[in-house]
Amino acid sequence: MKISLQILGALCLVHCALSIDVDLNDEVQQRITRVLEPGNANDERLTLFRQFVAEFGRKYASDWEIEFRFDAFKKNMDVHDHFVQNEEGTAEYGMTEFSDYGEKELSKFTSQCERQEPELTGVESQSFQEMVQMGEELLYRDLKYKDTPSSVDWRNKGLISPVLDQGYCSSSWAYAATTALETAYALQTNHFQRLSKQQLIDCDRFNYACCGGRPHMSYLYLNRDGGMELDKTYNGRPFLRRCHFKRENAKVQVYGLALFTNTSVAINEELIEKYVAEKGPVVVNLTPNGLTVYKKGILRQKDTKCLKNSNYIYHSVVLVGYGEEGGVKYWIGKNSWGKKWGENVSSYEYVSTMISKFNVVNS
Repeated sequence: MKISLQILGALCLVHCALSIDVDLNDEVQQRITRVLEPGNANDERLTLFRQFVAEFGRKYASDWEIEFRFDAFKKNMDVHDHFVQNEEGTAEYGMTEFSDYGEKELSKFTSQCERQEPELTGVESQSFQEMVQMGEELLYRDLKYKDTPSSVDWRNKGLISPVLDQGYCSSSWAYAATTALETAYALQTNHFQRLSKQQLIDCDRFNYACCGGRPHMSYLYLNRDGGMELDKTYNGRPFLRRCHFKRENAKVQVYGLALFTNTSVAINEELIEKYVAEKGPVVVNLTPNGLTVYKKGILRQKDTKCLKNSNYIYHSVVLVGYGEEGGVKYWIGKNSWGKKWGENVSSYEYVSTMISKFNVVNS
């Protein structure tokens, strides 16, 4: 069964003409005319850039920044064109908040720093294996294996926290891990509460804060170091990187996880679908190619080439449901790039990528 991460809509086959009024007398537009037009008067992307600046309200500090942003914009439109050309007709791409970001800026949302993975002690490694074993036992014991519904959306049950913005910080791993735990905790207690993703960013010794991480390792941290606090009790502040965790405030303990990888539970879309239907959201790790130019629709690419070294291009989202539209099955993915990104301006994606390309984990 081929299921896609969902992003609904129609394909924009060319650069979409925008109904955006560009006031050429605007101060920024006048500077763009002075700085860029002499060498780019016939470049259609200059017109698109003007529209982008008007739509997103950009205010550039210097002539140098205008040149830098225009160069970055053209490179990002090349990415846009690639995905338009390879799209199978169910997604729309266009200008987004990221369209004038340079490569290093984009890496803060889509990549991880170059670093060595942490080496686990013997006790830590044993703890992790025990967690995986417990998760597998519960997975096969508790799933009912009855016919699953044709669609599931945990947002409709009031058990998914609002979309947040990770900001200039490669911390999607913490946002995704927290979202899955929040729903699992709510299902056990019949009471939804926000958990502290900031605790993971500040304290998780198996991950790297704003330099990236792996959600399943955050569950090992919570298992070994005493659990997770509620968002309202944890006293940390973004970017200070000081751990304020108090064990006595911990509300959630993690004892097991279901890990779908090539070395653990065989990656099986039907099994994952049943898990999402019966147990709750699942974290997936993916190469986020194209997401920075994605607008809406079911993302289906004819030629999806993951980078060879996925250790440093690694982004986490949460499968909060699945469905089917026009004969195309999809997964609903919750991202952490703020409410201005994604389907219906809600930071949800409907991405058509084979699940076998993902690492899937749930607590």
